[in-house]
Amino acid sequence: MSDNTSIDRLNLAQLERAQVLAERLVSICLARQERIVTAESCTAGLLGQTLSCCFGAARAFEGGFLTYTKQAKSKMLGVSADLLRTHTAVHRRVAQAMAEGALERVPGTISLAVTGVTGDAADEDRNPIGRVIMACSTKLGSRTLHCEFGRLPPPTLDQLAVSVTLALALQQLGDESAGRLFGD
Repeated sequence: MSDNTSIDRLNLAQLERAQVLAERLVSICLARQERIVTAESCTAGLLGQTLSCCFGAARAFEGGFLTYTKQAKSKMLGVSADLLRTHTAVHRRVAQAMAEGALERVPGTISLAVTGVTGDAADEDRNPIGRVIMACSTKLGSRTLHCEFGRLPPPTLDQLAVSVTLALALQQLGDESAGRLFGD
């Protein structure tokens, strides 16, 4: 199952700082005995680093994959080379495959994936700066989100990508506060 939320439904004015969202996610995971796994591309470890700074992270954060290249996505997460060739690395199906691949390889219960272009130039497949795709997978299914943030400074794009990915995870776990961001 993939619920494909799109950027036009986001209320970015309601978006909280990444660390606040991470602390809420870790708290929920601790209460439910959930384990978080990450699969990151464009954020290059920032999502995992944000989670690791939370109280209780050692009991809720299992670890993560840093898969910056297509080859790394294939080798480390099992993302099909055909999928990457057909859709590019910045696509909902790729983000979902990353999240699902991480869950298959590490004993977690919720996986967060993010792939996109947050640097200062379009990628080799001409995906524009600011295009970011997030996915969240649990045993109940997967959700993906396609965002077009636009041409912003790389650190701003990275922070937005991490914050929205965390909000997507909170929504997937049924946290009511995430509904404000997604217009629910």
